[in-house]
Amino acid sequence: MFQREAERMKRYKGDPCTSGFGQIPNEVTVEDKSLMEQVKLIAELEPEEKNMVFKMIDTFLTKKKFKDFFAKNSCSQHEPSQPLSHPH
Repeated sequence: MFQREAERMKRYKGDPCTSGFGQIPNEVTVEDKSLMEQVKLIAELEPEEKNMVFKMIDTFLTKKKFKDFFAKNSCSQHEPSQPLSHPH
């Protein structure tokens, strides 16, 4: 996606209407940023984009919690002679 945007910006570099913009921005990578910088960058997004990021994070965290829960409570961890306890 960012590559496509950079290519589009290169086409406009010679355009007199856009040539005053200066240097084309570099691609932003949040992986190499501190947690505080990552949060600041997310805060700069449009509300819809920000909500999408938070929904994705929520989804991944929920998936991890379920994965951890099932790994911790799987049948293979119990002795075969012991019945599984079920919450009432």
